[in-house]
Formats: sequence, structure tokens, C-alpha cells
Amino acid sequence: MDKYTYLLTFAREGTLAWLGHLDLMVVFERSLRRAGLPLVWSQGYNPRPSLVFALPLGLGVECRRDLLEIETTEKLLPQDIMQDLNAKLPRGLTIVEVRVSPDHQKSLMALVQAAAYRLEGPGLGQTFAQLAQKPESVEIIREHKGKQRSLQLFSYLYQWQVIDENSFMYCCKAGSSENLRPDLMLKALAEFKPELAPACWGARIIREALYLKGFPRDLAGPFRDLYNNLEFAGKG
Repeated sequence: MDKYTYLLTFAREGTLAWLGHLDLMVVFERSLRRAGLPLVWSQGYNPRPSLVFALPLGLGVECRRDLLEIETTEKLLPQDIMQDLNAKLPRGLTIVEVRVSPDHQKSLMALVQAAAYRLEGPGLGQTFAQLAQKPESVEIIREHKGKQRSLQLFSYLYQWQVIDENSFMYCCKAGSSENLRPDLMLKALAEFKPELAPACWGARIIREALYLKGFPRDLAGPFRDLYNNLEFAGKG
């Protein structure tokens, strides 16, 4: 059976930001079926369509250019996939681009190297600017499987930009091996300035882009400048 692989760039916002990853997968599966796309299905007692997300989204996290790979049994026009799928997706989920997936041997998640986030909330930009004045002194405690680990926050950041006093953006390590979750950044801000804690835990979190090793830079859209100089950046 012939297989054709397409890379979908999607955005989510509004109440759909509170969908868990498994629920998001179900939404895409049902929407793809309703769109009538000839998907490749797995074998066995519980066949599923071939869907691969680059990096699962956390609860409450919006995104602007996240990546999803699908396989079809027929060669399709990318613009037809985008049009047909957008007609079936619920409000809050949008396909912003479809292209033939670049050749790669590893899974999408194994190729993820970095992510760009934007955090918005009263005083967040101003406080981050103060925090960044002494980056070597900022440590956070990360808990994983009952174990605690001390991390130097800025060792996980590649680049950052303060947008205004209430918002900032940063490019950080991400993927299956090393990953800086946005809640750890907010925790560092709240510890640095405790009176800012309500703004931190009520912050708007937006993942602007993902960066995959060897993939074209333009997948990151207008935020590709955040990683143009990184050693893993792709071409294009």
C-alpha cells in the first residue's frame, strides 16, 4: 500500500486550550474522518489513524504553529487537506498550513529541539527583565516521578525578548530529552517576586512555534528569527 505523509501546522485557542492531549487526538481523529480523508489505519483489534504530534500541549496552553503528521493512502493536494479539515474542526482549532512532510528517519518528537513561548499577565514582562539581569543565579526545583532536581533556569533558554511590561517571549529547550515547561518559568517568576504569584498562575500561555532538527526554518512562521542562529536550525 502506498503511503503519503503530510505535515499539518495547527493553532488552538479559547476554551479548546483546556483539552488534554488524548482528547485533542480524539478531536482530530473524528474531524479527519468527517473530512473524508483517506487515512492510513493501524492494524489489530483497535485500529487507529496514523497521527503523530510533535510535542503534546499542556492543559491551558494555546498554540499558534504546532505540528501534526498524518499519513494517507492517496496523494492529495495540501490546500485540499487544509480546506476539507478546517471545515470539520471545531471553533478554536485551525489548520494554518499543510505541506508534504520532509523526509526524516526519527519520529517528530525525537526531532523537536526547542519551542517558543509567549507569557502574558500583569507585570510579567517587567519581572522577567529583572530576573534576566542575573541569569546565573536563577535556580528552580523540578519534580519528576517523586524526585526533585535543581535546575539553572537560563541554561534551558536559547533566546528571549521582553515585549512589554506585561508580556515576554522566549525560546527554550524542548523535546523528549530536555524540556522546560512554561509552568517552571512561571514558578521562577513567582518565587522571585511573591506578590506576582496570582498573575503567574493566571497567565496566558501561548506556544508560538516548535523547532525540529533539520526541518525548514519557515515552519516557525514569524518567530523563526528566535532560532536562526541555533546549531540545530534547518534550512530554508
